Order: sequence, then C-alpha cells, then structure tokens
Amino acid sequence: MKVSWAPHNRSSSAARSREFATKALLAWLTDALDAYTRALTRPPNIATAAVEEGIARAYERNEGLAGRVRAVAAATGQAESAEVVLVDVAIAWRNRLVHQTSARKLSKSLESAALSHSTEYTDLYQGLHIEDLIGHVEQRPAAAPNP
Repeated sequence: MKVSWAPHNRSSSAARSREFATKALLAWLTDALDAYTRALTRPPNIATAAVEEGIARAYERNEGLAGRVRAVAAATGQAESAEVVLVDVAIAWRNRLVHQTSARKLSKSLESAALSHSTEYTDLYQGLHIEDLIGHVEQRPAAAPNP
C-alpha cells in the first residue's frame, strides 16, 4: 500500500492519509477474520464438528481465507447470506490492495452474487451501492473504500 507525506499540501496529504488508513483497516479486518477461522480449529473447541470439518476441507483444497469463511457460513446455515458475499468481496479486495501485482478479478459468480443482494446492501448498509464497490475492487490498482 503506497502512501506519501507532502506537508506543503495539507489537503492532499490528508486525503492520502485517509486513503491509507482505510486500506489498512480493510487489510486488518480481513486478517482478523483469518485469525478467527484459524482459532475455530484450536482448543478450546468452540466450533461444531461441521464447522471444523468444513475448515479442514478448505485447507485441503487450498481455498484460502475465502474458502474457510464459506465453510463456516455453510456449516452455520449462512452460505447464501448477503454478508458472506460481502466478506468474500472484501477478501478479494484486500488481496488486490496488499498484493499490488495481483491481476485477479472478482469471479463472475461472486460478482453476480453480490449484485443479487444489491437492494439489501442499499437498505441495510447506509446506501451501499454494490456496483460502485465492485468498480473500486476492479480498479487497477484497487481503490480504497469510500467513506
């Protein structure tokens, strides 16, 4: 994540600082999810057997964090929820922000799933327009979320 400081232009520096902080927050939140899914498989056992088995399968298939989140969602009856789709988009976005050479785009199925929840996102998340969010994810380099 690039950031620079140019105190001679305070407004520009403030905007870049806000963008960096927002990108860092997205990376931190995604890493917190990673830590959570890993903690579910360690003692003390707080996850159900279905959750643990799903996470183990995601590891076996090398599906990364997105696969582990989907496994937890499936085992808890949340596989099709708008929030799980949004988390999946956030993981892809974080990967594009952190790994700047990543050319990976959102899969068509993930984009379609996100668009299918468009009304929910607008109603439940302060007017979030998923089309705009997808556009930010797809920018090269990926743009920071807007406040």
